[in-house]
Amino acid sequence: NYIIPNIGGGIYFFSGLIFVWGGKTRFAYVYIVLPLVYLCINIAYSLKLKEYPLVDVLILMLGYLIRLEYGGLLIGTGVSAWMFLTVTASAFFLGFGKRRNELLLYGNGSRKNLKMYTVEFLDQACQMSMTTAIVFYALSCADTNTVVADAGVDLLWSVPLAFIICFKYLMDLHRNDCDGDPVEVVLKDKWLVILCAAFAVVLFILLYWQGRFF
Repeated sequence: NYIIPNIGGGIYFFSGLIFVWGGKTRFAYVYIVLPLVYLCINIAYSLKLKEYPLVDVLILMLGYLIRLEYGGLLIGTGVSAWMFLTVTASAFFLGFGKRRNELLLYGNGSRKNLKMYTVEFLDQACQMSMTTAIVFYALSCADTNTVVADAGVDLLWSVPLAFIICFKYLMDLHRNDCDGDPVEVVLKDKWLVILCAAFAVVLFILLYWQGRFF
């Protein structure tokens, strides 16, 4: 199931050849280097790396970071240090949460990487990564030396919702009724979907309409 996204990486790779003509290195980086790296790590993951504990979650985290970098380059804003740290911790949280529920549902004999994990370790890893993700996000909102803060936007109002979303997600993981796939966890809980939608609305209001309400 990790080979399919590589088709998109291959498309970006070949389409990038068109944009690179004339020595445009930025286009080379955006349309060739990043997709090619993403393609390679996904193939490596599918063929062998998914069998090694910690490495498997690290590869998943790198996938999130590459997509984050790619999106930042496409829209021309880049990626801030706070965003990088927040996504890193969040990706570890999602990855370890998935491994935790896979271990509980399928046992440690279903995959080689699960043999080295324990539920106790994965619980602690989830709690640590979730906590750091919240801290990084809260600090990014409190930082006054960011582009968003310079524009007069105060994102601190979104922090309580970020807390609740993480707590609700963790609560759903501990119900142990799914394998921990993030999409499945969210879609199976209508209240979590509502919270995520509310978070998006709050961010939209704070970013674009804050001056009208506060």
